This record gives sequence, structure tokens and C-alpha cells, in this order.
Amino acid sequence: MNAEIDEIDIVTAEYVDGYRIKLAYSDGHENIIDLEPFMRKTGQPSVKKYLKVEKFKQFRITGAGLDWNDMEMCYPLEDLYNDTIIKK
Repeated sequence: MNAEIDEIDIVTAEYVDGYRIKLAYSDGHENIIDLEPFMRKTGQPSVKKYLKVEKFKQFRITGAGLDWNDMEMCYPLEDLYNDTIIKK
């Protein structure tokens, strides 16, 4: 993680719809992340179970990014901020 990102935190994370989450950061940046392409592509069983929307909605903000069920599925802050989660 680069020095600038080290100083940024996720302030809010709001479920939008499907597998999209709206994120607001401490530097004023906002974006909507769509995690569906990555989740459908991955072969990880621990990720696939979060395709159930009710389970997907159970995320929390951590200092490192977003987390589901104590790091069972997680996305790092830098990838969320830069929207660099694998899409294809």
C-alpha cells in the first residue's frame, strides 16, 4: 500500500443493490464498487457462498478495507479506492 492510501480510511460503506457497495473515504473520495464480476469468476468456495445477497450484505469496515465473517472474504482498501478489483 502506498503512503497516500495509508492515510485514508473508509468512512461509510452502504449496500446499494446486487453486489454493489457505495464507499466514502476520509479524503472525500466516493465510489460504487461492483464485486459481482469477481465473485462469479473466482473458484473460491468461501467467496461463492456470498453470492447469496443476504449473506453478501453482512460486510463490515476494517482498517484494511471491507471484510465478511472475520476475513473469510475481504477486499483491500487500495483496490477498493482505485476500483481495481478484477472485473473479467
